[in-house]
Amino acid sequence: MISGIPHLTFSETVDFASRTSRAKFELSDDEIHLWRVEADSTNPAEARAAWPILSDEERQRAMCHRNDLVAREFIASRAAQRSILGRYMECDPRAVALMHDEQGRPAIGAEAGRTLTLSISRSRGMTLIGLACGGNIGIDVEHVPPPPGCGDLPWGFVREHAPPEVVLHGPSCPRDDVKFYVAWTRLEAYAKACANGLTGLRNSYAAAASRTWMSSFSLSEDFIGALAETGRPPRAVIARQYEA
Repeated sequence: MISGIPHLTFSETVDFASRTSRAKFELSDDEIHLWRVEADSTNPAEARAAWPILSDEERQRAMCHRNDLVAREFIASRAAQRSILGRYMECDPRAVALMHDEQGRPAIGAEAGRTLTLSISRSRGMTLIGLACGGNIGIDVEHVPPPPGCGDLPWGFVREHAPPEVVLHGPSCPRDDVKFYVAWTRLEAYAKACANGLTGLRNSYAAAASRTWMSSFSLSEDFIGALAETGRPPRAVIARQYEA
């Protein structure tokens, strides 16, 4: 855990390989579900098992990665996303229609008359998946500390683009790199919830006039995350760990 930031507890580990755990996941209107997926990019068998679940387009994307470890991480992450969504939608993971909305955010089709809102973030083997019924949510996860040789942390970009209410109300953290990643993840989550990613921030400040709920948390000693929701009161967060 990282000092100064609330720790997000993943209360349940769901083994997707178990035949005794195949029930549909229920998502109520007053909940946000967060899933943590940890891919073992050093294990080729994990990627081979996940490969059949991917779409043709996803397989093409995987083969475009020149780094085998990055490719395996992508394969495992996408297969986990499909497996999780398939349980909510009661369908084969291969039948899940992953797409992007008009704002460029990841999206899936309507299910049972309700729209499932989706937000996804990946960082160094960790994937965080957020789901809600309607409304706009955004999540981000980042590894701390930054990898060696990444250069100076881009504080200037954060200060230029982030509305004060997004960054300046974050928790007080002891190290500069932790402070930066609290600010960065909050900015990313806000951008995903209110705009078309970081590139759409300049035109998104009108959205900040609506209610925006921000939450920062640690996932372990090495990862910081943030969750943003706009336009409605905060919902209860249920966090689960995915196990292939």
